[in-house]
Amino acid sequence: MELRLDSINVLPFILVNLVFTSTKTDANCFLPEDLKNAAWEYNYTHVSESAEQSTTLNIATTTLQNSVINLNAFGTTIRDWTCINSLNISNTQTLVVFKSDTSFTSGPTSGNRRLYLCMKFTKVTNDLYYFHLLSDIQTSVSPNERVFISGAGNAPADDAPMCSTFCQYTDSLEIRTLRRPGSNDVLPNDAALCEPCDSACDVELYRTTIMTTESTF
Repeated sequence: MELRLDSINVLPFILVNLVFTSTKTDANCFLPEDLKNAAWEYNYTHVSESAEQSTTLNIATTTLQNSVINLNAFGTTIRDWTCINSLNISNTQTLVVFKSDTSFTSGPTSGNRRLYLCMKFTKVTNDLYYFHLLSDIQTSVSPNERVFISGAGNAPADDAPMCSTFCQYTDSLEIRTLRRPGSNDVLPNDAALCEPCDSACDVELYRTTIMTTESTF
């Protein structure tokens, strides 16, 4: 009887431990609240053609599903992404890393690889954000994009240091914007990337209505 009671008493611990383990996956990813569960007007410059692009980016709680960030890596289509880590730099700046849900190989004997998006978001208003993709342009994906590619069979841990693992670049980056449909909010004149990767800048908030009012004086 004593052995049976001990076994029963252990069961709640096992069940609690299993529940904790199964829900730990996105525990370290927190997107800005404004961005979640919304469709955003996404404006950016195509990295290969240097042409202005405008489309809609749908952001869920921690995922980009069936996304317009749609890439082909060695014959594998990648358009679903899950946030694996984030860093709240300040009240207006957040660093976020998304990992491709789908893996791919670069050859018949190559191990699995993943694509990663390192996004540094800056809040201008509740209806306007801008961000940069903190990676160099990868010409092995189509269309060419600023993504980090893991080594063959050697993907970094999801909680690896973001700035020294996923968010490295050597050339200048173009600003990208997310505007809520119907909003007239505009970027401040000094909108720029704060460097290094985990540093913050104060962003003055500008609205079209405020600028219009000021111009009448």
